[in-house]
Amino acid sequence: MFIVGLPFAVKVGGWITVFALVFAAFVCYRTGLSLIDCLYENGKKVRHSYREVAETACPGLGKYVLAAQLTELASTCILYLVLAGDLLQGCIPSVDRPAWMMLVSAVLLGTAFLDDIRIVSHLSLANAISHLVINAIMVIYCLSQ
Repeated sequence: MFIVGLPFAVKVGGWITVFALVFAAFVCYRTGLSLIDCLYENGKKVRHSYREVAETACPGLGKYVLAAQLTELASTCILYLVLAGDLLQGCIPSVDRPAWMMLVSAVLLGTAFLDDIRIVSHLSLANAISHLVINAIMVIYCLSQ
């Protein structure tokens, strides 16, 4: 299991793992702020993509940044499908993992074609609420044991 293995990784890695996770989060935060600064000049948005930012910083580098970004986004989507298949297979072991991955892919395929930001924001809200409910259940269960 992917996410469930994080506490074990921290146990094996010790405090350096915790510091590395916090450092990685800080680097991501600072990178986001820097990218926002690069998109604007004098309060006006002059660049509209990572490729344009990379071309401005290092001419000729934009296509490689775009390729890396698309590879990362595709890899993240695939990782989510594998994670969902793994977790669902753990819940119902009689159905194999590839079948769960195909089912999750079919369900999520409809969200790829959403063009209304209101629907996307409602899905995001539902996701946030479900995370809060799951975390509350876990905390209540752990405190009751």
